[in-house]
Amino acid sequence: MRDLTIIYGIGATKAGTSWLHDALAAHTQVHARAIKELHYWSSEGEDRRAVIERQMTKADGTRLDDLRDLADVMDEPRDVARYVEYLAKGRGAQSVLIDSTPVYGTLPAETLTRMAAAAPVTRFVYLMRDPVARAWSHIRMMAKRSGRELGQAADALLAKFSRGAAKGIESRGDYVGTLKRLDVLPQNSVLVMFYEDLMSQTGFDRVLAFLGLAPMKAPLDVRVLQGASLRLQDDQRSMLQQKLAPQYAGVNARMGRLPDAWHDNWMRT
Repeated sequence: MRDLTIIYGIGATKAGTSWLHDALAAHTQVHARAIKELHYWSSEGEDRRAVIERQMTKADGTRLDDLRDLADVMDEPRDVARYVEYLAKGRGAQSVLIDSTPVYGTLPAETLTRMAAAAPVTRFVYLMRDPVARAWSHIRMMAKRSGRELGQAADALLAKFSRGAAKGIESRGDYVGTLKRLDVLPQNSVLVMFYEDLMSQTGFDRVLAFLGLAPMKAPLDVRVLQGASLRLQDDQRSMLQQKLAPQYAGVNARMGRLPDAWHDNWMRT
């Protein structure tokens, strides 16, 4: 499999990863399995099988077949060759494979280095969305999944986040930490992009060019995993702005610019 390229969609959570995955999976040069988030590099031991079993309870058809194949890979000690074979199964003439698992953005540099060596060519795409908007979207998602009344669940999660007790939400939005860890990878293998820039034909063209893919119309009218509707109150927004101030400052220092959509929240910190 010397001709293969693997695209890693490494986050951030609630920053357009599902939209981008679906858009790339529809490209004629890209082969994607029926499962978006594989968690191959981010799960260990018994947790690896548990990830698959949870998904199997809600799957059928091609998705269930793909989950069974993935379970076989997860059952064994980490064998990168088998992982690549899993990604490539059924690819035909397509030589570009994709694994979009946003939690990969939280992985240590050592794991990112191993991921980079999995195929002759590997490409990492990391998306960043306005920190307040991303955190609020993540909180709404988690609140909806909780089964509780949406507003009460969101309030409880915001309170946890404010005191540093919502580690999953915080780590998924730690852009500064992820950017630092990505420094171990060859510069030409990493695309860091603002969500706000991605959602245009020009932005999507930039992704395709980075990945070496032929031009394609961006599916800008498609909305993927749109969050539950819940208004962010002024005092809640203020808390998030203050809490996330280091992300605005750190990303600005690193990237040399911020999208217009970020500035209002940053200037109020």
